[in-house]
Amino acid sequence: MAAPVFATTAQLVKVVPAGALASVSTAVQEQALADASGEAMNHIPDQATAPLTEPYDPALVRHVCWLAMWQIMSFRGLNVEAGSNELFKINRDAAVSWLTKLARREITLNSAGAPVAGKGGPRVASATARGWGDMPIR
Repeated sequence: MAAPVFATTAQLVKVVPAGALASVSTAVQEQALADASGEAMNHIPDQATAPLTEPYDPALVRHVCWLAMWQIMSFRGLNVEAGSNELFKINRDAAVSWLTKLARREITLNSAGAPVAGKGGPRVASATARGWGDMPIR
């Protein structure tokens, strides 16, 4: 079974600066998205619904696009020191940070499409009613 690719070239175009992909072939874009998806897959904990199905979490799509764009710009001769490509580094760093939080289960992928902080924590139940529903609202 082929590994999932979490973003399309159409989605990539929507999250990168205009013109950044002007001279980049579709094949190169697709390979970068496949590589970035593979990297993201390494961070998705076992608790995530497997296999993941479309539509993918929009945050996952965005971060995969940012990783793919970093790879594309690095291939093209990215020069962060020149200052003109700082946005690609910022986005790549944000993607790595988000994926690290996902791996640590600080956030999770939600089937509704958004990460949820703290989901999966302990559930507490009590057989004795506490009367909180009877408290007056002020």
